[in-house]
Amino acid sequence: MRKFIKPNKIPGILIISLLIICILAWSPWITKEVAKDKVAKHLTIVDKFGDTASYCYFSDFAGGVAKKVPFGVIVSGTVNCSLPAADPRDETFFVSPLASVHKIKSKAITVYPSSVKFRLIDGENNKPAASWQIRICDNSITPQPCLEDRSALVVVKADKDGIFYFNPDAASKYGFVINPGNHYQYVNIDVGRKDSVAANYKPDNVYVMETDKTGYVLRWKEYNLKTKQVTISERNKESVTQSFDTIDVMVFYDPYETKGWK
Repeated sequence: MRKFIKPNKIPGILIISLLIICILAWSPWITKEVAKDKVAKHLTIVDKFGDTASYCYFSDFAGGVAKKVPFGVIVSGTVNCSLPAADPRDETFFVSPLASVHKIKSKAITVYPSSVKFRLIDGENNKPAASWQIRICDNSITPQPCLEDRSALVVVKADKDGIFYFNPDAASKYGFVINPGNHYQYVNIDVGRKDSVAANYKPDNVYVMETDKTGYVLRWKEYNLKTKQVTISERNKESVTQSFDTIDVMVFYDPYETKGWK
């Protein structure tokens, strides 16, 4: 004969079940720090020989942003992968009461618009480099500089105000170089989104290091394309943050060697 649960036992079972559900929903053993640690380990794959087969990490180097939710913790942020190299993605993970990690959201980052507004400045005369023709070169190609149009990513001409447009995301992960002629002081521009070498670079930033014509570093500019804020750092001075409309790039040239380029 079948055995049935006595009616007077049903409330007890319901109470126990509800208690278990409440404890799992609370899951006090899955703290924010525990969840971030679990996700960090999830992003690193070690093969059977003990070698790191895949290594990814949150770009904020703090393990992402953790939020306690019923039945676990959600960890989200921008994930970079250096092994194998890949473009950053915005990803969200859920860490369950059983400490299992589940990716629940992933999308590509569209940081840069199709083109970004730059202003070329004639460092010799400290004024806009009106109507200059320049090469924008891939900074990962060696040897530098690129001395021919065919070796450039693109050849552009600044307008009367020194303005030109270029999509930084079209450059390599090592950034790009602006070359105003065959003998020049070129300017290295680093692109945070693509750069996997300088790990402290932020994914939505463009970095410009300004020098004088001898190569002495004058200032370091950190342009954030999302907030439209630039942080300017100079030697022995406090950093200044201000709004910007264009990314200013100062170059120096030898007018006798760059004939036909200006």
